[in-house]
Amino acid sequence: MLTRGQHSYRFDIMFSDVIEPVAVLYGTFIPVFVYSSLHWLVINPYLNKLKAEDIAAKSEELKTQLERAKEEAREAVTLMRPTYDRNVNVEQCKGGLVIVQAWYGVFGSANKLIDVTVPVQCLVSNSKLILPEHTKTGLVGFYDVSYGEDKQLAVKYRFRNIMHEVIIADGEPLKIPRQSHRIAQSASQSGS
Repeated sequence: MLTRGQHSYRFDIMFSDVIEPVAVLYGTFIPVFVYSSLHWLVINPYLNKLKAEDIAAKSEELKTQLERAKEEAREAVTLMRPTYDRNVNVEQCKGGLVIVQAWYGVFGSANKLIDVTVPVQCLVSNSKLILPEHTKTGLVGFYDVSYGEDKQLAVKYRFRNIMHEVIIADGEPLKIPRQSHRIAQSASQSGS
């Protein structure tokens, strides 16, 4: 029924005077069953195959870019080494923020992780590290270790001689130090 102002319009559509189960079966259930079967047995596997082929093709294209990015990151880390040493000395003297370990990549796969301790420490300023809310692959010393997979950044750091640890997804911002990152010490360690 359609109502416009004070007028009402009613459209009755009648296919049959009697509801027949066979007509309902042929008109609704069978087409839905056929569509669902085609969707799950033909269309989805075909689309998944196309997606896998696309990822494989892009992975091959990106393989050379990955090697180039890996070499650039290695060179950048070599150039950062004096800055890293100076930054660590300054932070240690004042009990500030020292990055003990930092790893970036796909966790659970050793060949898809890179050590980013030096680049992360070089980003520390005045005992603070702030990384923006976007992918970390654009940072100097980082690169995309695995195209199309979710990556994380794990940072283990010391602040005021207390160990902290945090793991974030690639697109998340990072602000350290934070009290919530503090690693709980056992009773035997705190009594020593």
